[in-house]
Formats: sequence, C-alpha cells, structure tokens
Amino acid sequence: MSFEHFLDDHTLSFIQEGNQMFICDGCEKPISGPCYGCEECIFYLYYECAKLPESIEHFFHPCPLSLSLYSYTCNACFMKGSGFSYRCNICHFNMHVECVSKPTISSENDEGLIQHFTHWHPLSLIDLNIFYDKPCCAICEKPCSPNSTYGCSSCNFFLHNSCMATIPRRIYHSFHPCPLILLTYPEYECRGCERERSGLTYGCGKCRFKLDVKCGLLPTVEAKGADMIQSFTHSHPLALLGNKDAESTGLGARHRCRACGEDCLDHGFSCSITCDFFIHTSCIELPGEIHHPLHLLHPLYLMYLPLQLHGTDCSSCNQPLDGFLLAYRCDGCNFNLHKHCAEFRPSFKFGISLHVLTLWDKRPSPFDCNVCGKKASKNFLRCVLCRFTIHLFCLPSASKTITHKCHIDCLSLTQSPIDFKLYRLEDAYNLDDEFYCDVCEEKREKKDPVYYCAECKFIAEVGCVISEFPCKTCKSGHARRSGSKQLSYEVQKLELEVA
Repeated sequence: MSFEHFLDDHTLSFIQEGNQMFICDGCEKPISGPCYGCEECIFYLYYECAKLPESIEHFFHPCPLSLSLYSYTCNACFMKGSGFSYRCNICHFNMHVECVSKPTISSENDEGLIQHFTHWHPLSLIDLNIFYDKPCCAICEKPCSPNSTYGCSSCNFFLHNSCMATIPRRIYHSFHPCPLILLTYPEYECRGCERERSGLTYGCGKCRFKLDVKCGLLPTVEAKGADMIQSFTHSHPLALLGNKDAESTGLGARHRCRACGEDCLDHGFSCSITCDFFIHTSCIELPGEIHHPLHLLHPLYLMYLPLQLHGTDCSSCNQPLDGFLLAYRCDGCNFNLHKHCAEFRPSFKFGISLHVLTLWDKRPSPFDCNVCGKKASKNFLRCVLCRFTIHLFCLPSASKTITHKCHIDCLSLTQSPIDFKLYRLEDAYNLDDEFYCDVCEEKREKKDPVYYCAECKFIAEVGCVISEFPCKTCKSGHARRSGSKQLSYEVQKLELEVA
C-alpha cells in the first residue's frame, strides 16, 4: 500500500513495522509502529502524521493554516519547535500540531467557557480572590475587575469582559497601508512606541510590521479630547501639548509646525518618542487625500517630499517647496502644491477662456499683470494652467461693490492706500505707518486693493470678504484659514461672468 504526500516528490511506501533507527519527520520521534517512508529521500512519517490534513481552519488565526516542515516558534505557546507545524505563510504565523489539536468548546460540559481569538485555550470566569496581586488585562493593561474577568490561569492570561467584547480582530491604521490582524508573538518591537513587547499585537506579516494593542487602538484626531492620537502625518503616537513634561516636549520653546511652518507652542501635538515633530491641532485635521481642480487626473496625497525633491517648485506658485513641511503631491505626474496653495479654489472667469482664475492672497509673487503690464504683488488673480495673471482692478467682471456679513454697509473696491489715513496721498509710499485689516485685525500691505466703507472708515482685505475664500479669523463667523476644514473645498463659488 503506497501513499502520495504533498511534502515529498515520491510515492511513500507503507512499512508495517517501523525501525527505531528511523525518525518521523513530522513529530521527530523514533518510529516503532506502522509508518510511510521513502528510502531514496530518507523521509519517514508515522501513520498518524501522514494522515494529518494539508490545510485547516482554526479560530486562533483568521487565515487558513497549511501543514509545513520548518523550524519555528509557535505563536500559541511561544515554544520553539521543528518538524510539522501549521503555518500561515502570509502572516508568518505558526502553531504546533499539538497546539492546534488542543480541545475546543464543543459540549454542554464546557458551559461557562469562552473561546476567544485572543488566546488559544478556552477562557473561564476568574475568581480574583485567589490572587495576591490583581492580574492585569492583556488588552488595556489595567487591573482586572471582580466578576467581569475571563482568563486562562495556566497561561497567566486575563481579559476584562468589556475589552474582550470590543477588541477588533482586524484594523486599518494610519501608520501602515495594509490591514493589521490581531496576533500573538513571543517577542517583537512595536513600530509605534518602539518598545520591546510580547503577546498580543496588531501585525502585517507580509511587511513584518507590528504594533502593540495600545498603539494599534490609538484614537484618531476625530476623537476630541484625546491626550494621545495616531495620525498619518507621523509614524509615532502624538501626545497633546500640555500633557507632557515641558522638559521632554520642549514646551515653551519655538518649534515649527510641520504643516504650516508657523510656531507651534502650546496648541498642538508632538511626537511622544524623541522626534522633533510638532503640528498644530488645526493642521493635523488636514485631509490626507484631496481632488484638486488644478490637477484633475489624479488625487493628491499629503506627504513629505523625498530628499531628492527638496527645493522643487510648487506647481501653482512656482516658489520652492520646503522639504521640512508637508505638501500635496501626485507622484506619477510630479505635481506638487504647498499646503496653502492647495487651499485656493478657482472661482473667477475671464473672457472666453475655458480656464478659471484663482485669487492669490498674502503672498509675494514674481508675476506681472497680463493686462496692464504692472507687477502683481499680492491679491491678484491667476490661472495656474496657462500662467495668466491679472490684477483684481483689471478684471472687468470683478464686483466693485459688495455686501458682507462682516460690515453693515456696502464695501467698495478701492485702490489702497486710503487717503483718510494720510496727510498727503502722494506721501503714502514713503510712510512707515502700519496698515491693518479691520476683519482679521492683522497687518496688511498698504499697496494692496481693499474693500472699503468711506462712511465708517472700515477696511477689509480682499481675501477676508470674498465669500469663496476662507477668512483667517472666526470673529465674524468665518473659518480660520490655517486650520479650516475648508480644505474639503465645500465652499461657495463666486461665479463672476463677463458681461
């Protein structure tokens, strides 16, 4: 009687009485009874080992397990082994044949036991009075509670009933692009907190990526009030500033926000490990993927530019990108946008051109107006695609008078400086006086056009009153531009058609 086995290329012959000089390749025990063997390959298997199924499903692992012949460490009992094991090649997960064969809950006599994917043995309700020190939950790492703790005393494994009921088996995490599966490993380094751990882990076996349960279940920025969060902007957990020692976070020192580049003092998050990473609370809410009208072919992803691309020009403003800051990028097209350039929304039309013009605000530029030929410094309109630039005053369809909720009266588009602030208008460009916008209450350029109420002497920068462009302050009910969710582009369009 012969036998075909998937682990050997030859047919295995049946041997009625084994020779103890033969060692079973499956269980590595001397063969004393019936077996199958191939003398050419010196491959022998006990009758019972030869009949083991090639593939099985087991509650302790979500993927199918295949019978393999390797040296390994069992992910159930954490003991080293060789010979047969059941293995998931995707997750690099192994179990002894003996561990796979442990009894599971299958009869009425097992009442009160729970089979749970966090542990390979059935779990029972634990009486904590027998312990001198209260054991801790393997999931939340907090002391276990009486009458609500399940565990395996032989393995010193315990769980809160609430933790056992709510822990997900599979998660998606901002630290890694693949789904992460809850597994157990004897030892590993958490890629989040960089600590040596053992036991439960969220892992991607294909990428050899592992997170401990605490890092794996970190809340996202949407969980308001959390002291520690995960974010795709950084590969380590982020701690809320003000909840860490000033010495460890550098609280009070000047640190640049990795999104907007402005100082980040006490309103934001910092790396909980050792990285010099700081980001404003508002900036961390930036979407990781946007669909932008300046690049309709593909989505843009918020990322740090590769080192070789540092200093690359922004595809919108032609100014160099700061490699220290996050930027929106399409790798395939080498299309890049500053964070603030990605906020601009095309909204004005000019002539018969199919393109639309974007309002540029608060940034110096090297462009000249294509209508009057004069320099367009700030507060101008530009088509990024065809490089057409025009002053707001030169646009025939621009509203010369508007109403806005920031002021009760109508506002008129006026060439600045405003003469009531000057002794002589011709001295305007020679004065060192500072000029301010009455909406955002920030300093403005005295040469820039403004919307102005002559009766009330109220001055508003163009960007603060054009409804499609996010205002920089929330005092009048507008969203603050630096941290607004207006990046989702759910803003009103102001369509100004040419008459």
